[in-house]
Amino acid sequence: PNAVLAMGGFTSSAPILLGRRDGLPTFLHESNAIPGRANRLLAPIVDEIFIGLEEARNRFLNTHAIVTGTPVRAEFIGLDKANCRTRLGLDIRRPVLLVMGGSQGARSINDLLLAALPGLKRARPDLQLLHLTGEGETERVRRVYERAGMGATIHEFLADMPAALGAADIAVSRAGASTLAELAAARLPALLLPYSAAADDHQRHNARGFEAAGGAIVMEQTESPERLACSIERMFEKSQDMRMSLARLDTPGAAGRVAARVLAGCYSARQNF
Repeated sequence: PNAVLAMGGFTSSAPILLGRRDGLPTFLHESNAIPGRANRLLAPIVDEIFIGLEEARNRFLNTHAIVTGTPVRAEFIGLDKANCRTRLGLDIRRPVLLVMGGSQGARSINDLLLAALPGLKRARPDLQLLHLTGEGETERVRRVYERAGMGATIHEFLADMPAALGAADIAVSRAGASTLAELAAARLPALLLPYSAAADDHQRHNARGFEAAGGAIVMEQTESPERLACSIERMFEKSQDMRMSLARLDTPGAAGRVAARVLAGCYSARQNF
């Protein structure tokens, strides 16, 4: 290799250490507002750190940190709502609420949302839901929707996440850094329920940054279903302003900026050699 780029996690430690041993340019990328343990430990010995959120800048023992944003697939950019709804079998004329708890779903999010269905139905009787339940939850969730008399498209897992974000008007979601970057790219306002057991409570810090910028509302998963329903309705009313805030949070071209800095480091290393 000519350089080493680590994206975090304990498996990044060995490649960075070996890269330093061999005199290679070394780089870290940190997406979260609170850096992970591996990135914090490695920070003093790398050449440069790329961060997804400004809040992370002063949390490293290394002053060579620049905001690049978090890379997002091109499929999340410029989504057409009608096309996305058609791809997922949704009515293109009715509002859509996307519910997701990460790639494995989240039972606590499912429980809270299902308890809020009566309030959502009263506020928006034409609402259709796209609910990603996670493993083993699909049939239970489907039965609750049927009893509530609400239209819902239910998946255990959905590979076409660009279509899901493009189809929705509002999302209920966790607050992982990659998810937030995708929400910003798709201009999808979200009610965020941070995963409280995440390391260093980093999801809460991620979420608070988006809330402060106007692109999200943050709630605890222990909140009342009534408050959840009211908050979602309030987001529908101010969704246009929230989308404008998400445009300011979006960092298009993040992958290119990271690649350019890595290549510049390789060139500099050759010159110095």
